[in-house]
Order: sequence, then C-alpha cells, then structure tokens
Amino acid sequence: MAQSRKYLILFLILLFFSFPFKVSAQTSSFKLRVTEEVANIRQSPDIRSPIVVQVVQHTLLYGLKKEGEWYLVTWADEAGTWRTGYIHESLVTVVEGGPVVQEKQEKKEEMADIRKGKKAEAEIPRTEPVQRPLPEKREPEKKAAASPGQPEKQGFRLNFAPGLEFLSLSQINDSRTGLVSLIGDLLESQQKETLSPFHLLPAGSLEIQIPLKHVFSAVFQVSGISAQRKNTIIYNTPGIQSTLFLESKVQALPLSFLLSFNPSSFLSLAAGPEIVWAEYRYLYRLHLEKNQEEWAGKARTWGSGFKGRVNLAVWLSSNLGLLLEIGGRMARLTGFEGTDTHLLPSGEKAEEKGKLYYFQVRSSPDHLYSLIFIRQKRPPEAGVEAAEEATLNFSGLSFRFGLSFRF
Repeated sequence: MAQSRKYLILFLILLFFSFPFKVSAQTSSFKLRVTEEVANIRQSPDIRSPIVVQVVQHTLLYGLKKEGEWYLVTWADEAGTWRTGYIHESLVTVVEGGPVVQEKQEKKEEMADIRKGKKAEAEIPRTEPVQRPLPEKREPEKKAAASPGQPEKQGFRLNFAPGLEFLSLSQINDSRTGLVSLIGDLLESQQKETLSPFHLLPAGSLEIQIPLKHVFSAVFQVSGISAQRKNTIIYNTPGIQSTLFLESKVQALPLSFLLSFNPSSFLSLAAGPEIVWAEYRYLYRLHLEKNQEEWAGKARTWGSGFKGRVNLAVWLSSNLGLLLEIGGRMARLTGFEGTDTHLLPSGEKAEEKGKLYYFQVRSSPDHLYSLIFIRQKRPPEAGVEAAEEATLNFSGLSFRFGLSFRF
C-alpha cells in the first residue's frame, strides 16, 4: 500500500511539471498566412539580408515571435528539417494566435467565413512552404544585329565616298575638236594626235544623314568634281613647224539637299534638289615657226539641278561600314562670266571681260567648226553662226566607293 502511494505521488509530480510545458509549447507559436503571390523569408530581420527561401501565397507558417516589423517563423523543408527565418509583417497575416491578434478580430473573421458557408481553414488549403530557387543572375543579352532586310532604329550617319562622275560636257568636247580641226583646215594640214574627251571625271562626296520619323532621314551632301585635260597637236605642214597646245579644266561643287528612304541598314534611296557652282578654264597656245599666239580664259557660274542616288552598305561593325553609291544628276549650267586674255604674236596682251559663248565658224561651205570663247558680246565676225551663251551639261552618272560611319 505504501509503495502504491509512492507511485501515485510520483505520477502527480510528473503530471504537474509536464502540464506547464505542454501549455507553453502550444501557446508559444502562432500561425501566419502569406498574403502576397511570392514572399521572401530572409536570414535576419533586414531587407538587405540574404533570402533563405521563397514561399507562395496562402502558405501557412508558424510564428515564434515578433521583432519590430519582422516575424521569426519556422517551417519544415522537403527533407522534414525544421528551419527558421524572418518575414516582414506586410507579407503575412495572423490567422491563429499571435501577440497582435485580438479576440474580436478572430471572431469577425470566423463569422465572415461562416457566412460564406465554409471555414477559412477549409477555404484555403494548408500547404507546406514551397521552396523556390533564387533567381540566377543573368548576363545582359546582347542586342541582336538587325538583318539586312529589316529596318532598324535610325541614327546619324556620316558618309565619305571618292569615285568618278561620267558627265556629258558636250559643248566643251565639241569646241576642243572644232578648234583643232579649224587650225588644221587653215594650215591645210592634218593633225597626228587625237583628243581625249571630257567625260570621266574624278569626284568625291561628304554627306551627313539626320534621322527624321520612321525610316526617313534628311541628307546634306557636298560633292567635289575636278578634271583637267592637256593635249599637244602637231600638224604636218610642209616647210612649217606648227603645234597647238590645248588645256581645259573643269571644276564643280554641287551642294545637295536630299530626302532619304532607308528601308534597312543595307539600302538607302535619296533624291532632291541641289545647287551647283562651276568653273571652266581654257588655254590654247599656237606655235607657227617662231611666232606664238595664246588665248587663256576663266569663267564661273552657279545654277540648280536635281540629284538621285542609291547607297548600298555592308557593315563591318556597329559603327563602320563599306559604302557603294550609284547616282545620277540633271544639271545644265549657263551664264558663265569671266575674262579672256589674248597674247598676240607681237607680245602684247589684250583682255576682254564678258560671257562664255558657244558658236560655230564656217571656213568653207562644207566645213563648220564649234568653238568656245569668252567675249564681251555675241561674236559679230563674218562666218560666225548660231552664237549663244555656252551651256555646260553636268548631267550624268556617278559611281563612288567609300566609308559610312554610324553614330
């Protein structure tokens, strides 16, 4: 009997000490529900603290205590190990227990759930925290180069392209041939050499493209054209040594204002008006035995024209490309004014200011020769026909190859 009484006393003592611990264990934690789609649980109560795990909306967590604006929570991972971390109070709501939840608030939530016909516990399934891998840092993706057939964002471009211009310049070529033939007819002799015509002229251009809306841009282009021809003609005159030296020089500076259509980085089409400044120089020197006679003239003018061009570009990098330009120009310039200096066989000089005239001289009924000279007025001499102000035809084609810089 005494022994049974000892066991009873021992049992009551154990029951007395275990009861407070059970109550403490039950009341030391409270339940939290995640309210955001994805919430971060961090290592410490600091927004800059490393993320331990990410949990989804409606996940239930067990809160241990609150530190300022942070809850210390615990949960079981996939391996069944209980882990702890901190979650901000703005990401969760207390659903059971907790130091900040009042009894009235719990009753209101419970009544609201009853009115809906189901408990909050039944409405939202209690799931274990879902661990998501932290997002990996990705290197910034490189911008894919636009394919040649697709438009891309327009930018400023600077193009430099030397090349050639194939121009008509018909009156210059006709006058050079006409003077050589006229001298040969007067000397009753035939020349040995032939003249090289003025058609293919060295040229170059510098242009800037300013982007407008969509695939259009404004183009300002300045071009330079310059060429010179020299020929020495020897006549087979019996008993007389006679030569004729001819030098002709053409310079032009067209300034173009174009509207460019750029369907891709590879192709560009442009057209628009242009202003053309031009200069023509000539030098004719005739040797007859010991006598020499010379005509030298320089005349300038400016006018307008129209230009179109197609650019093809092959880009070596994002900023540098090879450029091929194929273009055409329509421009006929007149109104050349300047001075002609005539050196007589006696050594005297005679200057005549005026305009550049194109006319024809008839030496016989069957022979008509074209000439260009600067005269004060239309040539009134006998044998002169169809005198008019010279019109130099700068129409033609251009071929250029150079570099394109993109900014």
